[in-house]
Amino acid sequence: SLVERLSEQLPSSSIELGCGVEKLRTLPRGGWQIETARGTWLARSVLLACPAPRCSALLSGAGPNLASAFLELRFASCVTVNLVYRRGDVARLPKDFGFFVPRREPNHILAATYASEKFPARAPGDYLLVRTFQGGALDRAAVDLDDEALVERAHGDLARLIGVSGPPAAHSLTRFREAMPQFEIGHAARVAGLEREVEKYEGLYLAGSALGTYGLADCVASGEAVAAKIYADLASRESW
Repeated sequence: SLVERLSEQLPSSSIELGCGVEKLRTLPRGGWQIETARGTWLARSVLLACPAPRCSALLSGAGPNLASAFLELRFASCVTVNLVYRRGDVARLPKDFGFFVPRREPNHILAATYASEKFPARAPGDYLLVRTFQGGALDRAAVDLDDEALVERAHGDLARLIGVSGPPAAHSLTRFREAMPQFEIGHAARVAGLEREVEKYEGLYLAGSALGTYGLADCVASGEAVAAKIYADLASRESW
C-alpha cells in the first residue's frame, strides 16, 4: 500500500504506525502536546491530514474557534464494496476502467471501478474484481447498514448494469465515515476562513483531507507543499 511504501523510506525510529491520536493541546512556551494511545509526546509542529471532523475533535481543547472552523467544511461518508466475479458470469465484460451512476437511476451504487483492469495483479486472469461505492451526501444511511445488506445492494446493481449472472466468489468492504469532502457553494471561502484560523497557532499545519482536498494526486501535492513550508518554518525558528 501507499502507507507501507512511504514507511519503508523512513527510519523506523521516526514513525509510529497504528497509533491513534486522542487529543492535541498547545503548550505555554509554544509547541504541541500530543496525547496518544501509547503515551504523550511533545512536538514543535503538527501536521493534520485527516478529515476535518476528526481534526475538530482532536483540537477541541486548543480553542473553540479553531475546532468549530473545521466543522464549517461539509463531509459525507462512503462505503467501498469489493466483489470478485468469474469472468464467465459477466455478460458485459469491461472495455474501460469503470463508470459513474446518475442519481436519477434506481441504483444504490454511486460508481464502480474495475480494479483488476487497472491493476491486473489484483485478481487471477479468469476473475474480475469490481470496486463499488455507496453512500455520499444523498444516501447518508448507507454507512450504517450491515455488511450483508451492502453486499446485496452492490451485487444487485451490478447484475443489472453489467449482466452478472452468478454470485461473487469473494467480497470485502470498508467504511469511510465523514471522509468525502463536499464542494458546496462557498466551500473555497470556508477553506480560506479555516486557514486564517489555523495561522493563529504556531506549528499547526493542514494538508490533504483536512482542507477538503480530493483525490490521491491532489493529496500528494498538498503534502509536498506543506512539508516544504514546515521545513522552512522550523529552520527559521529559534530552538526550544
